[in-house]
Amino acid sequence: MEREFVESLQAYYELLAEDAERDDNSVGQQLGLSIEQSIVVRNSLIRLGLLIESPIASSGWSVLSPEAAACRLVQDHKNKVQFLTAEIETMEEDLSTLVNEFTVHGRRKEIEKVVGMTRIMAALNDAARLTQREMATIHPGLSPSPEVTQANLARHQDVLARGAAVRAVYQTATLRHSHTRSDLGNQAALGVQVRTAQLLPLRLVLVDELVAVMFVPASPTALVVRNGPLIAVLRDVFEHVWTTSDPPPTSTHQIADDALARPIGQQLEILRLLAAGMTDEAIARKIGVSTRTIRRQTSEIIDQLDAGSRFQAGILASRLGWVD
Repeated sequence: MEREFVESLQAYYELLAEDAERDDNSVGQQLGLSIEQSIVVRNSLIRLGLLIESPIASSGWSVLSPEAAACRLVQDHKNKVQFLTAEIETMEEDLSTLVNEFTVHGRRKEIEKVVGMTRIMAALNDAARLTQREMATIHPGLSPSPEVTQANLARHQDVLARGAAVRAVYQTATLRHSHTRSDLGNQAALGVQVRTAQLLPLRLVLVDELVAVMFVPASPTALVVRNGPLIAVLRDVFEHVWTTSDPPPTSTHQIADDALARPIGQQLEILRLLAAGMTDEAIARKIGVSTRTIRRQTSEIIDQLDAGSRFQAGILASRLGWVD
């Protein structure tokens, strides 16, 4: 996010905080923004939760404090996590039943356990050859090895060459690594639709409504699923993940690279409290250090983000995925 845009965002927010009944045109005109720029700024405030719909306000909108907006965003993420957790628990129960009780369907099992990366890659290639409409994938956790990355790219290229589509969702944190950003750029150049999300429930490859390859966490094991009802459940999980994910950021202000590393430890906690709107004194009392220490570390955070104020630092940190 460019500094000029952040400044416009802050100024727009402050004017609305003074009088939420003002319309876009008057606020935008006062700030020297075009109609299109005003719409972009207002939509950004809505996305950050600083401007929400209100049936009791004559304008239909209410302005929230950064503290209230942060609480709403945290609760929204908690609700999403609870939804996905419930889906995964249900899916795990179904998988347990299917693995234990399903017999061979024709010549192939409806649930087949595959162990070892060589066999898993072969199963993925077999699934890719069946693709007629779409391959949909979810990639949580750390970036794969260069060998796996190249194999995924070749598989996606083959699927696209046969006229099918490919959608892929990656974990936002992996974008801090240059090789992951390069991989996503290569995939997008091929025609893969790429998105990112802060939290992903499982590693998954779906081919049409025919087959799914679901990876077992922390194990070189996967389940090849050919059971229609279970594939339908996995499809619902993927579509939920897709609709709640975002296009990958491209601006250098949006990606935490080696020069813009995610804070850790006490500095990360200070940043979270800063984004919640707490004062230096309040943060010092909560953490148990001196106000002088908090001010020094806050200044370092603002400098690291190249922000002009605490407000801008909070917005940039949120966009970088440093604070939830």
